[in-house]
Amino acid sequence: MSHFLTRVELLNYATETHYENLHQAMSKVGFSRIITDSNGVSYHLPPAQYYKQSNDKLGDVQSLAKRTADSIKTPNRVITTEGTSTWNGLDVASNR
Repeated sequence: MSHFLTRVELLNYATETHYENLHQAMSKVGFSRIITDSNGVSYHLPPAQYYKQSNDKLGDVQSLAKRTADSIKTPNRVITTEGTSTWNGLDVASNR
């Protein structure tokens, strides 16, 4: 399995509602706003950043994210990276 991080920016006066809709749409296609470390501790990602673990290719994950963002608001900017991540200062997600 590969690990992907995707950042989406909705342009031209995107509202909080646009981003709430984006979060729901991204979740429906397998992206999460939570990332988990090797010790099993989960963290909230920064705003409009998403994590996906998948066997898909980088371009396919990026295309899925772009189509999803387009379904909410255009224009937008989408960047997707593949690989391991390290972080600092993220808020711990509750284990509800």
